[in-house]
Amino acid sequence: MLMDIRMPHMNGDEATHSIKASPAGQACKVIAVSASVFREGKERLFAAGCDDFLSKPFWESDVLALLAQHLGVRYLYEGGTSKKRVVPRKLEPPDLTMLSGEWRRRFHAAIEQGQVMEMESLLEEIAPHNKELSEQLYHLVSKYAFDRLLELTSEHN
Repeated sequence: MLMDIRMPHMNGDEATHSIKASPAGQACKVIAVSASVFREGKERLFAAGCDDFLSKPFWESDVLALLAQHLGVRYLYEGGTSKKRVVPRKLEPPDLTMLSGEWRRRFHAAIEQGQVMEMESLLEEIAPHNKELSEQLYHLVSKYAFDRLLELTSEHN
């Protein structure tokens, strides 16, 4: 279920809490949707029972990736020339081990300092060698998912 955080009469975390309080609702996967929620707000949403968070604006591929992650959905596309992208799997810290330690340290420092232009510049460096990884990291940067980026890079420092 995609749960908009800002709704009339009841906000999304209250609605999620009500849904998750029922036995039938406990199995329901709830993805919070909002244009602006900071770290503290996300923690409140997760405490209310949300299983994940999707920031607006979002792409179709963002929704498909979350469905795959939380529901185990797999996508099959007809024909080999389909322009639809396969939803990338979720990045994990070991995925970054192919990058040099120096690059990872510089990227981590840029994340800690919120230097988006530096992060983008570093991603441009690796794009010729690993386009998919570069695109996945760029997607996280563009969504300001700095907590997730720090998780991915912290094990390498």
